[in-house]
Amino acid sequence: MLCHCAQVSEATVREAVESGLASTVAEVMETTGAGTGCRSCHCRIERVLRGLPAICGGRFDWCHQCRCIGAICACEAA
Repeated sequence: MLCHCAQVSEATVREAVESGLASTVAEVMETTGAGTGCRSCHCRIERVLRGLPAICGGRFDWCHQCRCIGAICACEAA
């Protein structure tokens, strides 16, 4: 799951990007709903926008809003 708050998968975001419906984080938010909650997935959205896998294996952190643990990218690609 790319966005736990909105329950949006990486495939859904990737489809929006590849179909031309979204080319920015704001457009992904508007089109799919991803990134509209705690926003900890914005890094993963940025990676998908760049054609990279959503998860890079960076450090992990706790989201106080959705109570999920997710990777927060620490690499230069995002």
